Amino acid sequence: MHPRLRAVVWLVACATLAEADKVYRLRREAWRETLHNRHWLILFSLDTCPHCKRMLPMWKQLAADLPAAGAGHVNVGFVDCSNDNGIPRTYNIQKFPTVLYLTADGALHEFKGLR
Repeated sequence: MHPRLRAVVWLVACATLAEADKVYRLRREAWRETLHNRHWLILFSLDTCPHCKRMLPMWKQLAADLPAAGAGHVNVGFVDCSNDNGIPRTYNIQKFPTVLYLTADGALHEFKGLR
């Protein structure tokens, strides 16, 4: 597994898995309904960010690798901040890419490792 993926997997060690190989594009219109009572790993990215572009294929691979890591019911999603700045503003996202882990009970954890 790629070192960056390994760093993200630690965020979900105690959670459980829904659709392992699917990365959901999250939008403001259905934000609350989509995230309600579920665990989420969310990547906030920009179309113009070279680091974000490099991370997207790894993000898709992460969604596929989570079941083997025993991660459980964790949904993997991303927010295109180039087109939807309401969500990143809500979570005070100022650096890209940013990874957040949202638990089913609403707790929020930001990945603080290398970008």
